[in-house]
Amino acid sequence: MTGPEPQNETSMRCPTCDVGQLHFQIVTERFPYEDDGKEVMVVAEDVPVDICDNPECREQLSGPEAARIRHMAICRAL
Repeated sequence: MTGPEPQNETSMRCPTCDVGQLHFQIVTERFPYEDDGKEVMVVAEDVPVDICDNPECREQLSGPEAARIRHMAICRAL
């Protein structure tokens, strides 16, 4: 009997596709944000994410630190 595949901090199996591996990256994100009917472009820098290396998936997962960085970028843009 074999157990689950070993996981380490730098690479985990993608929970979305269960095929690819997640790899940690620091990225810059650009996205539109609407406030009171006006759309502004937001730039969030140094966002920590885990990205799936499966070309058919490319899921991007993030946690509370990424949410905080995005929120602060929205505040600055407004």
